[in-house]
Amino acid sequence: MKHEVFQVMCLIRRSGKTALHQADLIFIEGQPYIVIEWLSGPGIDIPDVKVPLDPKLLHKLPSPDRVYSYENPIDDPRPLH
Repeated sequence: MKHEVFQVMCLIRRSGKTALHQADLIFIEGQPYIVIEWLSGPGIDIPDVKVPLDPKLLHKLPSPDRVYSYENPIDDPRPLH
């Protein structure tokens, strides 16, 4: 399934640190998700690590197009190596 990809400015927490991050944003059945990691291969792009977002905290920015901001920090769910 091909997803329309937007951008979201958000804070991501990982290893006790919080950093501003521009990430991919997709919608699945109207639910917004930040995509932290894609599984890519010949002819495929699948959101491998994604986190659901609260739509009430997601705001479309007036400019540029296709960019949003998210109010709350997001915890990176990937395990630490």
